[in-house]
Formats: sequence, C-alpha cells, structure tokens
Amino acid sequence: MEFEEFFKANVIDLVGLSDAPEDVKQSFLQSASQTVLEAIVDRIDSELPESKKEEFYRIFRAGAKDEDMQAFLKANVPNFEEIVGEETGRVKAALVKAARELKSA
Repeated sequence: MEFEEFFKANVIDLVGLSDAPEDVKQSFLQSASQTVLEAIVDRIDSELPESKKEEFYRIFRAGAKDEDMQAFLKANVPNFEEIVGEETGRVKAALVKAARELKSA
C-alpha cells in the first residue's frame, strides 16, 4: 500500500476492527484520537519558543474560543497542518504495526 492510500485508509479497517461491535470501534477511535492529540501538543510544545509556551497552554487549557486558538496557531505555528498530518500518520502507522504484531503473536 502506498503512503497516500495508507494515509487515507480507515484506521479501523487497517487494524482489523471492521467487524468489531460499534462500541469497540468507538472506544478505539477515542483512544486513537487522544493519542494523536497528545502527539500534536507535544510536537507544538517542542517547536514553540519558550516565550510562547505559557500562552499556548493558557489558551488551549482554558477552553478558549476557536477563533483565539486559530489565531494563535496561525501566528505562532505556521506549519500546524503539516504537524497534524505527520503526527496523525505516525500514530496511525504505530497502531497498524501493533495490530500486526498482535495478530502474528
């Protein structure tokens, strides 16, 4: 499978949960989404200058308005979409690898 096909493929199918009950799928997706979110936050944290980290956490922990979050990202994380794509792909690949390892065990 080529990278673009892999990236667009449904992670549920890739890890072999397509026949699983809906509650299992939903639980898996929630967990996977949380992992992706944490990876994105860690990556942004590693790329932001120290002077902007406090503002980043203040805005995003306080449940600020979407406009405020988007303005911060646009001004301070110009490669945000790239980060999201890379981290999503990285987590997805790790999940697929783990699923394959479990199947072969």
